[in-house]
Amino acid sequence: LFATDNSYIAVSRGSKIMAKGSAEHPIEMTSEQDVIMGAEGSRGQWGGLVLLGNGLTNKCDDPNSCDVAFEVGDFPYGGNDNADNSGQISYVVVKYAGLRVNDTQEMNGISFAAVGRGTQVDHIQVHANGDDGVEFWGGAVNMKYVYLTENFDDSLDWTNGWQGKAQFV
Repeated sequence: LFATDNSYIAVSRGSKIMAKGSAEHPIEMTSEQDVIMGAEGSRGQWGGLVLLGNGLTNKCDDPNSCDVAFEVGDFPYGGNDNADNSGQISYVVVKYAGLRVNDTQEMNGISFAAVGRGTQVDHIQVHANGDDGVEFWGGAVNMKYVYLTENFDDSLDWTNGWQGKAQFV
């Protein structure tokens, strides 16, 4: 549960998330308002999920010494390893997240910053996000079985040379 729009999860470069739910028991990341207060959820009640990897991004001239600062929080990402493994996200629902800090800084439901194809992403849903449902900044992570509903901006967005695949979106 997340209490404010300043609450978010950032998984640092070199770390792994192991979010493995199931069809019967998905992991739900949502706002405090949605669960504790019993109020109807709405966009922007918390920040979202950010994964930062060591994959390629066209924001770096030299991938061997790449340190791009993420839009929110200035966390470093990028490198020369598109096979990088940032863990697993399976059967995960992200609800009522996302925010727009300004014209160039936004939090998405799930942000993949130079995340490599060694990361497993499947059976995810982003619902009622304040910006994009899912966005990629470079990297080569693949995803499948993706359900994106009632997001404010793009449901699926990519930039900075993403080389992955999306299947069953």
